[in-house]
Formats: sequence, structure tokens, C-alpha cells
Amino acid sequence: MLVRHLTEIDSPLLDPYRELKRTNLTRWSRWFIAEGRKVVERLFYSEIPIYSVLVSEKRWEEFAPKIPDHLTALVVPHELCKELVGFDFHAGILACAQRPAKRSCRDFPIEASQPQTWVICPNTNLPDNLGAIARFAAAFGVTGLVCGPETCDPFSRRTVRVSMGNLFQLVVYEPRDLIDDLVWLRKQAGFEIIAAHQGSASLSIENFCRRDRTAIVLGNEAHGVPADVLCICDAAVEIPISSAVDSLNVANAAAILLYELTRADRDRLRATIQLVSKRP
Repeated sequence: MLVRHLTEIDSPLLDPYRELKRTNLTRWSRWFIAEGRKVVERLFYSEIPIYSVLVSEKRWEEFAPKIPDHLTALVVPHELCKELVGFDFHAGILACAQRPAKRSCRDFPIEASQPQTWVICPNTNLPDNLGAIARFAAAFGVTGLVCGPETCDPFSRRTVRVSMGNLFQLVVYEPRDLIDDLVWLRKQAGFEIIAAHQGSASLSIENFCRRDRTAIVLGNEAHGVPADVLCICDAAVEIPISSAVDSLNVANAAAILLYELTRADRDRLRATIQLVSKRP
């Protein structure tokens, strides 16, 4: 490991970490920032190239053994960290990594044999919601996360942090033309696209029978699923809730919907484990 102990914050090596609260590297940047011990450790285990790791001198002994040997570690006196990043640096560790190349849904290998569950976010504009959706998606075995042009940056510092680094388990797609890509998913890749939408024709999620390739569209809380997306969906599903409540937070709704959509996968896995365990 290359370790650089820096006593001044004007080093060019520290540029990606400068004034993060103000700059918050976004879609047009080459890099993104991972913040916090769990998030950075999960980044270490991903395939994403890492530029450097920034560690507070106060936390160096704690984190040094966990940093892979091939990385560059930048160690900065704790009292200078707040001045550098622009906020109280309680976590003590950050990493700067290369933003994955933008993928279109058309990059999905249609010959893939395993079942696919995807989440589509056309207009999720709050990083906290998108980060939580990514965390739930990873928890329930989702493989693809599609972020439309109106959705916030999936690799913003806040989104990555709220996801607890579970975003790194997903293949993130950022199509320029969401409608065009969704039509391709239906016609060429064999996906059934369903919308989380309350309406007279909506099915209860408990009664919905999914296909092997299913993608669920989550609209935002203010406007729901955009009309142009809704009209190309194969079906709409809803969560039965009290009439006294008009909707759920989109991230909480995602957790319930994904739990139900992946129930059959979990049942098959349990049956396989039981069968194997009974063999002599």
C-alpha cells in the first residue's frame, strides 16, 4: 500500500475530497465518493476501480489493516479533515472511486438464463429514497436498477451512503431515453414491466404472479408513475392499505413490493436446501 501522510490540505491528491458538502460530485464527474466504514469496505469488495482512500490520522490504526495493498491511502490530521471536506468528519474514512460507465438497458445480455428482478425509478428525486431503494433491492436479490433522467444521481455521496454500499451489488442502468429502453426490455429481453400504481385495474401485490423476468416501476410520492411510462406497462400492482392513508413512502413501498415479488425465489431456495439436507 502506498501511504501518503499529508500535513497540508492544498495537495492535488486531496482535490476529489474538497468541500464535499458544497460540490458533492455528480453525474458529470469522473469520480464518486464513498463515505463511512461499512460503505468503504463494501467498495473494497466490489469491482469498481478506486482512486484513493482518505483516512483521518485519528482513525488510521483502526482502518489501515482493512485497506487493500494495491490502493493509495491519504492520511490527514483529524483537525484538518473538517476544513478539507466541509463537514464534521466523524466517520474518519472516505474513498474516491471511478464512476461506472453509463449503461443503457440494451446492454443487458438477453441470453442470461437466471431469473431477473429489476427496479425502475423514472423520477425518484430524493437521494435518501433512492439510497434506501437500492439497499432494499440488494436485500431481496434484485439485479438491475434503472434510473431515468429525472432521477437523482445514483452515485451521489448521499445515495451511496444511505444504500450502505449495497448499491455496489446492483447493475445500475442510466438510459438517456427511458421509454425507448423500457420498450426494448419488453419486446427484446422478455421483461414483464409492472407499475406500482393505485387504480381500479391494479392487482393486489399478494395476488400477482410474476414472470421470470420482471421489472417494477416505482414513481415518486408527489406524482406517481409518469403517464408515458404507465401506458407501456403490462400491469399495475398495489399494496392494500387503509383508506385513511393515501400512499406510502416510496422506499417503504419498495421493500414490501420486493418482498412479495421475490417470495417464490426464496421458497424455491428453501426447498432446495431442505432437499439437499435430507440426502444421505
